[in-house]
Amino acid sequence: MVQVGTYWGRKVVWSEFDELFTENIPNRDWLVFMLSDSKPDFDKFDVFVRTAIDKNILEFKAGGEKGELLHDLFDETMVDKELAENKLYSVMTTSHNDESVADIFWQCFGATCLPEIADLDNISILCTDLDGINRTEELRGYIRRFEEGWLPD
Repeated sequence: MVQVGTYWGRKVVWSEFDELFTENIPNRDWLVFMLSDSKPDFDKFDVFVRTAIDKNILEFKAGGEKGELLHDLFDETMVDKELAENKLYSVMTTSHNDESVADIFWQCFGATCLPEIADLDNISILCTDLDGINRTEELRGYIRRFEEGWLPD
């Protein structure tokens, strides 16, 4: 994982999707910003979702051409997990197929639905792209622009 920066007190990290299974991901107070223009490997995505839920993910934001598909797959896996375990999970999921990367990224700071149990002073945003595009510098650029007062359309 690579430290991207911090904005509004939220730490932003970048990870290649495959590294999410080998590196430590947070155990609490985190959300995911995931992009994809192609269909994911369904088995790997299922493992990611189950791991994310077990590690107390708060929110999942999906974007790109397959954002809605990722959102639906996350919800389906969460329901399957709930039924199998007879337990309810409260993970907010959203899709943003027709929005820019900048807009969705801004929403990780300015438009989240976090539960009361969240430590709002210690939220981490884990970002990844299923198509293998490293967006670290792009996201750093958006943070710089946000700090200057810019807001995406």
